[in-house]
Amino acid sequence: MSLVRFLPTPSDRMGIIWSLLAVQGAIVLEYGPAGTTHYSMGLYGGLGLRFQNRLFTTHMSEDDVVMGDVTRLEEAIIELDKSYAPKVIFIVASSVTAVIGTDIKGVCRYMQNEVKAKLVAFEQGGFRGDYSVGLAETYKLLVRNLPQKDATQEAGVYNIIGASAWRYRMASDIWEVKSLLGEALGLRCNACLCCDTSVDELQAMGKAQVNIVLGNEGLAAAQYLEEKFGTPYVYAVPYGYSGTVSFLEQVGAAVGKASEPIVLMRIKMKEKGMSMLSMFAMMGGSKPRQAAVKGDYDLV
Repeated sequence: MSLVRFLPTPSDRMGIIWSLLAVQGAIVLEYGPAGTTHYSMGLYGGLGLRFQNRLFTTHMSEDDVVMGDVTRLEEAIIELDKSYAPKVIFIVASSVTAVIGTDIKGVCRYMQNEVKAKLVAFEQGGFRGDYSVGLAETYKLLVRNLPQKDATQEAGVYNIIGASAWRYRMASDIWEVKSLLGEALGLRCNACLCCDTSVDELQAMGKAQVNIVLGNEGLAAAQYLEEKFGTPYVYAVPYGYSGTVSFLEQVGAAVGKASEPIVLMRIKMKEKGMSMLSMFAMMGGSKPRQAAVKGDYDLV
């Protein structure tokens, strides 16, 4: 691990696991040493994710690493399927299994006939980039593996893609987006990738009338859903009053509805009030102050 002044930037593997833990009805199984999983659990708990009976590790011995034995992984898959009956088991590589090149996809392929749960493999072990790379890979693999092909599109339904639990107050922002779209356009959220969603909601993603992308990591997934189901997507981040109005206009255009005038008027009145505060500050002789802004690209 490289020397850093503060906490290191989470890897792609970390982004994958915290995204998958937000999917209820599924289990995350990490194929690697127990210490690797234990090291990460403090972060997942800090993000407010519930991982009791949902995050497991196979552990590995030196013989497993040297000989490439996957017996522990096979037995763990069968045990979790029998004990918890999850709808999906996500198999995630650790840094150790990524280094030795374990074919996790191959194991899932032949083990699928042995279990009832759907097996989905994630072979990124923390060497392909930071957490944003892991988020993008997670969204892509989820939309390629879980949505049912025979879903019928429903008017007024949307999915959110690109909501990472790592982002500051993401759950609060998602609540605000849902409230805003419900009040202004009468829309209802189906699935939210990946912030407190479920396997059932992911399977029904094809019924959405529009997909809303809140982060650039979700663009590839939204483009795939557009090709697969013909669902248009809107890539917009509703931060700031003018940004919120633009967001509502884009979503409304995608679903063929106009926003409620009273909602737009309320937002514009708040924006006007803020501009008045700026004017009063200038009249009082206050000088603009400099600030440094740090965060994910879309939020900044």
